[in-house]
Amino acid sequence: MVKHTAFSLENVSFEYFCTVSPTLQCKQEHCHPKYEIIFFISGGGAYFYEGGSSTIEKGALLLFRPMEYHAISPDLDVPLEYYSISFDKSSLEDRILPIFDELLELLDGCRYSFHSGADAIFSLMSRMESAQHIRDELRSVYLRILLSELIVLLLSFGCPEIDRGDSELGARVIRYLNENLDRDISLDTLARRFFVSKYYLCRAFKRHNGISVHAYINRKRLGFARELIENGESAASAAYKVGFGDYSAFYRAYVKEFGSSPKSSAGPARSSRRKGSI
Repeated sequence: MVKHTAFSLENVSFEYFCTVSPTLQCKQEHCHPKYEIIFFISGGGAYFYEGGSSTIEKGALLLFRPMEYHAISPDLDVPLEYYSISFDKSSLEDRILPIFDELLELLDGCRYSFHSGADAIFSLMSRMESAQHIRDELRSVYLRILLSELIVLLLSFGCPEIDRGDSELGARVIRYLNENLDRDISLDTLARRFFVSKYYLCRAFKRHNGISVHAYINRKRLGFARELIENGESAASAAYKVGFGDYSAFYRAYVKEFGSSPKSSAGPARSSRRKGSI
């Protein structure tokens, strides 16, 4: 049995997912230009993010920044239930923006589990789910209020548990990749830089991040390219900026990743182009 509720309004997307029998189709991988909050009601397995992983367990909450890769890898023998909210900063009330910035500074690139406030978070998420029954103009206001309330709650809980893995090879490699995505990066280059064999590097990266080096680089580059194209950049220019030297290779990878051509993602042309690369 699967229960799934999802709706979007303006710059906020809400999802509730529940299944007593997870399958491999429940394994989700994401890389998108929004903030995302995941709150687990039940489940087992692991949740991978850039530089580490967390155990899926009741009461765990994770906050992800735009364009951060993250993925669910559930235990297929344990019921899985969670809430997910994706949003832009523009979805927040003005008075909440400094509070949200303070929360991001508190996180400081780490991943936290807010177990102490699980009951309050669950109550708030349930109210968000009920918003699907409210007419659109009221739902927009209601979601903004609840999202702001959630951010205040998270900051009020103080410093929760920290999951760090900064010294591990997988974490160090992923930081290097994020700083150099627009360059020509090969396994040989990475192995020489970190003084390990290619085989050891690949195993360490996959173990720590839940994805291969090649797949991670491609997914991040394609995500950035899609964002550029949606903001008016030409497909060829976007491909070059994110590190694809060959447009045909970029085109094939884009269609495989998103199921449509770069042209279908095109936004309005911009009068002035953003300086620099990604």
